[in-house]
Amino acid sequence: MRPFCGEVWAVDVIAIGNAFHRLPRSRVAARAYRWLRPGGRPALVWSQSPRRGELPWQRDMADVVARWMDRVGGHDRVPADAGQARRLVPDREVLEGAGLEVVGTFGLPAPHTWTPRALVGNVFSTSVLSREALGRRVEDFEADLRGSPRGHDSLTETIDTAYELGRAPGQRRTGSCRPVGRGSHPRSERCDLSAVSDSRKSE
Repeated sequence: MRPFCGEVWAVDVIAIGNAFHRLPRSRVAARAYRWLRPGGRPALVWSQSPRRGELPWQRDMADVVARWMDRVGGHDRVPADAGQARRLVPDREVLEGAGLEVVGTFGLPAPHTWTPRALVGNVFSTSVLSREALGRRVEDFEADLRGSPRGHDSLTETIDTAYELGRAPGQRRTGSCRPVGRGSHPRSERCDLSAVSDSRKSE
């Protein structure tokens, strides 16, 4: 990343993972518009929690999480209007309102095998059952969650990571872009990306 014209930064990509909904979206999008170079890419990335799946080990994990949310008041840590702002003004409209073009939404499914320790860490990273939320009961929760996968031969799932891909205006392009559908890799995007490549070579 390098300074450009004083207050503007020539950034190729700004990626926000599972966090845009917690940020002042309009302000962040406006700054992304200013910081991205012409043709640069904003990307909103998200994936589903492992406890949201339908596999037997995921249902067992969900039961443990739900039980502990009741015990420590985890539900109270979720704002009553959570999600309302995004329903009223979707992320796509926020990006477009800041002057960014939205290319499309893409999925990138990939198999992943968890360990009990990694699942515990995943839950600790949330606001509802963080170490702070659990307080003195951290070790009890960890023991309970580590025990939930017992009896399951594998903790493998397919994580469908999705991302909304945008583009900062101002770059003259020789082609057009269009996503070829959910599950498509960015290489399936029909366009000339020479501007992106040239910028990266100059770093």
